[in-house]
Amino acid sequence: MSNAGAGASSDDDSDQDDLLLLAEAMAVMEPRVHCAAGSVPRCDCTGWSHAKLCDCLRRHVADSLPIVLCGCINHWPALSRWSDAYLREVLGEMSIHVAVTPDGLADAVVPLPGSVDTLVFARPYEACMPFSAFMDAIESPLFDMSSDTKLRHVHYVSHQNSSLTSEFSPLWPDVALSLSWADLAFGSHPAAVNFWMGEDAARTSIHADLYDNVYAVVRGQKVFTLLPPQEGYALGRQRYPVATYTQSGEQLKLALDEPKASMWWTSLDIEHNNRSSGRSLQPIHVKVHAGEVLYLPALWWHAVSQRGTAADPSGATVAVNYWYSHDVC
Repeated sequence: MSNAGAGASSDDDSDQDDLLLLAEAMAVMEPRVHCAAGSVPRCDCTGWSHAKLCDCLRRHVADSLPIVLCGCINHWPALSRWSDAYLREVLGEMSIHVAVTPDGLADAVVPLPGSVDTLVFARPYEACMPFSAFMDAIESPLFDMSSDTKLRHVHYVSHQNSSLTSEFSPLWPDVALSLSWADLAFGSHPAAVNFWMGEDAARTSIHADLYDNVYAVVRGQKVFTLLPPQEGYALGRQRYPVATYTQSGEQLKLALDEPKASMWWTSLDIEHNNRSSGRSLQPIHVKVHAGEVLYLPALWWHAVSQRGTAADPSGATVAVNYWYSHDVC
């Protein structure tokens, strides 16, 4: 799994958009009825048994329909522990992967520098650094407020190769490495469990994943902008050359990959523009707050941003997600 999305290929030279074809073939019954008024249903699960949680999730998995489950992780110590100070103390100088970009958009279509007419699929610079260095970065100002000058790059802990289990083991006592009720609903343990931490400037452009996503917010707020699988055709996806940011001194440089590769993606920023090829889209919006869990079925198109709180110097949003394998064919 890469930052391009769980199960998504980072090098796709196919003449057809296989992900779009898979999404269009999904049998999702009346997603617009389920997400009435352009929002995802919320369910207060406080005090529910594991059997009741499993039954609720299983029904939504069967229908490939999203839902926000509230109150089902209230027992996690992370909800009260994961301040900046606590994370610094526990993780200290541990080496972690961090996605670094000039503007916070990793895995997105951008102009190739020096060639404004050439659009590329840009992957972030994947830095390895001590957790303390990551915290130093996001706790420092992003802009000079007096001149609106950018002072540094945007940092995002978004590595998806089961980062919670591979890089953040000191945090295991604070959360569940597996949700027993979700395991029952899917009939398996998660394929990967990831730790996410990012500042408000870090965003993910609209894409779809091949895995079901059970996404638990620990701190701050995640904002998902969705389209049902069958509506992916409206995104105007095209095949773009792949480019990757590299670091040169204090600067990031974007250059085409060698050997050459391509990726099917869209240039549409659906969070700020709901029109594509003259067609008006109808995005579905959902805000997931601390202590809430979003079930996002495989192949639902989604863009993601975040809104931190002022309680900590970094203002970062922190989350844990579980990828579950699901037969989407």
